[in-house]
Amino acid sequence: MISVLYVDDEEPLLKLTKRYLEKNGNFTIDTAESAKEALDKVRATTYDAIVSDYQMPGMDGIEFLKTLRASGDTTPFIIFTGKGREEVVIEAINNGADFYVQKGGETKPQYAELVHKVTMAVERRLAIRELKNSEQRLADIINFLPDATFAINNEGTVIAWNRAIEEITGVPAADMLGKGDHEYAVPFYGVRRPILIDLILMPDEELTTRSYAVIKREGDILIAETSISRPLGLRKILFGKASLLRDQQGNIAGAIESIRDITDQKQAEESLRVSEWNYRSVIENIQDVFYRSDRDGNLAMASPSWASLLGYDTVEECIGKNIADTFYFYPDERKKFLHQVTTQEVVRNYEVILKRKDGTPVTVSTSSHIYFDDSGTVLGVEGIFRDITDQKQAEARLHAIVQGSPVPTFVIDLHHRVLSWNRALEEYSGIPADQVLGKPDAWRAFYPEERPSLADRIVDAPFGAIQQLNDERYAASTLMVGAYEATGFFPHMKGGTWLFFTAAPIRDASGQVIGAVETLQDITERKRAEDELKRKNEELLVSYERIAAAEEELRQNFDEIAAAANLLRESEERYRTVFENTGTATVLVEENTIISLANSGFEHLTGFSKKEIEGKKSWTEFVVQEDLDRMLAQHRLRRENRQTALKHYEFRIITRSGDIKTVFLSIDVIPGTKRSVASLLDISDRKRAEDETRASNEQMAAAMEELKSTEESLQQYIQDLKQSQTALRKSEERYRLLFDSAPDAVSVVDADGIIMEISKSAVQLYGYPREEMIGRQILQFLSPDSLLVFQQNVPQLRQMKTFQGEVRIVRNDGKTVKVWRKGVPLGDTEGVYKGAMLYDRDITVWDQMEQALRESEQRYYNIIEDQTEFICRFTPDGTHVFVNEAYARYFGKKRKDLLGKIFHPEVFPDDLEMVRNFFATLTPEHPVDYIQHRIIMPDGEVRWQRWSDRAIFDDSGAVIEYQSVGRDVSDQKRVEEALHIANTKLNILASITRHDIYNQLSVLDGYLEMLHDEVPDPDKDEYFDQIANASDMIRSIIRFTKEYEQIGVHVPVWKEIRSQLAVTGSTVDVGRINLVNQIPAGVEVYADPMIIKVFFNLLDNSIRHGQNVTEIRVSCRESDDTLTIIWEDNGIGIPDKEKSLIFKRDFGKHTGLGLFLSREILAITGITITENGELGKGARFEIRVPKGKYRFSGASSAEKSSESRNNV
Repeated sequence: MISVLYVDDEEPLLKLTKRYLEKNGNFTIDTAESAKEALDKVRATTYDAIVSDYQMPGMDGIEFLKTLRASGDTTPFIIFTGKGREEVVIEAINNGADFYVQKGGETKPQYAELVHKVTMAVERRLAIRELKNSEQRLADIINFLPDATFAINNEGTVIAWNRAIEEITGVPAADMLGKGDHEYAVPFYGVRRPILIDLILMPDEELTTRSYAVIKREGDILIAETSISRPLGLRKILFGKASLLRDQQGNIAGAIESIRDITDQKQAEESLRVSEWNYRSVIENIQDVFYRSDRDGNLAMASPSWASLLGYDTVEECIGKNIADTFYFYPDERKKFLHQVTTQEVVRNYEVILKRKDGTPVTVSTSSHIYFDDSGTVLGVEGIFRDITDQKQAEARLHAIVQGSPVPTFVIDLHHRVLSWNRALEEYSGIPADQVLGKPDAWRAFYPEERPSLADRIVDAPFGAIQQLNDERYAASTLMVGAYEATGFFPHMKGGTWLFFTAAPIRDASGQVIGAVETLQDITERKRAEDELKRKNEELLVSYERIAAAEEELRQNFDEIAAAANLLRESEERYRTVFENTGTATVLVEENTIISLANSGFEHLTGFSKKEIEGKKSWTEFVVQEDLDRMLAQHRLRRENRQTALKHYEFRIITRSGDIKTVFLSIDVIPGTKRSVASLLDISDRKRAEDETRASNEQMAAAMEELKSTEESLQQYIQDLKQSQTALRKSEERYRLLFDSAPDAVSVVDADGIIMEISKSAVQLYGYPREEMIGRQILQFLSPDSLLVFQQNVPQLRQMKTFQGEVRIVRNDGKTVKVWRKGVPLGDTEGVYKGAMLYDRDITVWDQMEQALRESEQRYYNIIEDQTEFICRFTPDGTHVFVNEAYARYFGKKRKDLLGKIFHPEVFPDDLEMVRNFFATLTPEHPVDYIQHRIIMPDGEVRWQRWSDRAIFDDSGAVIEYQSVGRDVSDQKRVEEALHIANTKLNILASITRHDIYNQLSVLDGYLEMLHDEVPDPDKDEYFDQIANASDMIRSIIRFTKEYEQIGVHVPVWKEIRSQLAVTGSTVDVGRINLVNQIPAGVEVYADPMIIKVFFNLLDNSIRHGQNVTEIRVSCRESDDTLTIIWEDNGIGIPDKEKSLIFKRDFGKHTGLGLFLSREILAITGITITENGELGKGARFEIRVPKGKYRFSGASSAEKSSESRNNV
């Protein structure tokens, strides 16, 4: 059961409605006779719906409704009243009424409609309540989701905003729920804009235009990824998913979006990507070979250098092959290697012989280890192979040289560790090599206790300071630069021994000392021989030769050892890094412009050392000022949009010495980072050569051009000489033609005023033959009164100044003609006055026209001044440029106090907005209109005026002036107001009478209907019908008087037709009929305010009589100064014989009053209506609006109105 509170001040209607609804519907009815009583009942009892009359004493139905809604009561509310005015309907709907049902019709349809509207309102409210409950349940579910989530309904209003999204945005749910217009985008983007949740239904091809880093669709779900600096002012990377929400019927009910902050994940991915890129970069560029094998011993991965090392074209053809079988020269060695790895997990510098593709061996040193997955399971072996073939060969050669030398020799490194200890030294010292190799024990061969050898001293000596070893014991070797030698006596060796030492540093390819080699020779016998030298010269000579031979052999051995050492070092450090061996100056630049790494090429180019550059200097310090801005712009662009930045260009660099060099730059950013690698090539010499060549070419070209120009000038000079006479002759002909064709009379006079030449026009103007005027004084042709005027202007001509003015000339026939004369001085090249050209124009006709214009203006002025209307012209700021005497007198002003001054008649405050809007409607297309409003006179009296205003526009469409004609209509308004008051009183009396009669008729019809149902008697049906017909006739008469009394009561106004149709369609239940409103916005008609009733009646006619109408179309067209509004439906149409009858009062189904009233309403302002549709195709009504009664409103240049009607 539906509980209803029915409120009406008519007790009979309360009882009838309660009885009828409870008998014929699923209702329980409670009643109240006033709105006050109803409010008390609503506070005490909950009802499913409230039905209320409109017109009640104390508080009417609308006030009752407002009070309920203001208290927060949302109970469905239906206005049930006999008041049918559209303003009542609109006010009820605007204040929250669910439906409006009109009393006074036939009982059954009337109560059937009431039952239907009450049921519909209750069901709709229940549906809304259930929807809110459903939304709350959805919000509760969403609120506990870990991801930031929100949802919107079909109107774009936020219906859910969970705790996670509160945390990520800092916006509480209370501040967001219920908000629309893309409010939910503000926390993320700072502005209202569509975001992912709004793009679900967008076609895929349009999604790519949206500003998301990634956006894709997976089924019904839209996925996107974006980076933003909000919310909370932090740069975030967000991952979003959006999908539609559907109700139980599968209809779209809204949308939902979840957002996840993946900033940390993305940063980790980016770090991993950079790490992988760095790892890949290392792998791709490593000189050694990186490899990885699986558990089966197959090659799973290798750096590109694998292919280079083993002679394959690509690494790919090696992947998947068994390492032992394919790549080991001795496959069984692989087992030994794996045993070492598995037992130790890591091996270092393990030598292996691999097999190239061509079958040749290659010796490598490997450092390898086992690698595991996350669970600790062994996946295989990975490591580094280093090609040591050259090293092994160098070592072998060095070993052979050192070991095969008969001279005792040893080699040490920078750490004084013995690297080589040959057999000769083993034999001489008695110390086996295995006791000293790898140890700093070279001293054991010479001394009983530890002390530095000559080789140790060379290793320890600073570079460039080796000379400090020069003392009595040490001397520079005469055999090798940088080598030293010494002779010493060792008493503990073999009873006393003399030794001769030679030691030399071992350097790498860059010249750095990496070790030393030392040889020694027992010269004990030589020393003894020296003692006998005086006695044995021949023996001395032999000894000397022997010593020289030994020294030569020693030198050769030393050269071989040094070369072997260099080869060994070069092998070990074949390439320091790719960075050091690019062949050009190369640097690594950070985003802040600091150079973090530089090679030796850059040191050489700039003159600064790496220590001074790396991490300390910005590259901007090396660039000349003129190139700096350009390069800084490229530096920024390269990090913002790498593809558009230049990768190669020239600039000038400043070296340490201040020299400026031109370099060619190649630069790019390391992917995934903000760092860039730059390579710089010095092209200064090339640029100088190019500049010198260019300058030489330019000088030669200039010389050629000069010669060519000289030749052409000579040729042109000759040609000019030939053409000068022809040009002069043509110039004279043109001058004569122009002179004689001039419309003005032209005379040429010399410095004394003698006429030298005259044009044909001058001959016609003066009436003299040309021959009679030439040679005469120009003053002879002036009238006496003009002689003085002209003579006063002659000094101006002599000063080389132009003059002009009116003079009178005397023609040959004696007539005097007024001319406008202009004198132009003529001078020589030095500016000396030589005469003048006089231009005379006959202005006799102009004088006549000016006189006629003055007479016309005087007549116009007299007409204006004789008018009783107020006439004025004023500019948009209110400055009056013209007022007639009536205007000035009306406002108590003098004309001189108004002209040229700003004057604003004071508009009555209630009319101010109307005046502003009026002037705003004046456009170039609609420049004239009429307005009636009040003004406040200087003495405070309020008076009515009626104005006709015309706006005057310039070429750009801007208002430059208004022209207004007005009159005082105060007396007329007083009469109108008196009539209006009288008419209002009559209408109130008629309204009360109609209301009471309507209510009593409703009671009569209701009880008659119930009586007929409760006491059925076919014999009495005729009496029931007669009573019902009489009741209908009374109701029809009352309805007609109600509607007809409104026609012409109010002053016609401008009504916008499109909005009138919109109100009609929104307040009438049209069912499934499609009402198509094709009237453009801004089309206005000057008509009785009841014009909306015309559209209500036309709609009612289509619904009632069209039978099968499914569409109504309303349009308009303008032609022949007439606007035609067309109303057409697709119903059955109207027969031809009825077309002229349907607008009569007593014609048609029901009463025909609707169309009759429509015609009367339109006729108030001269508008007509006809029907010219085709039977079977639908009705077609044409409303014709004459010129002046319609307009097309819109923004214009007259919008700048302010508080005065003239301040526009």
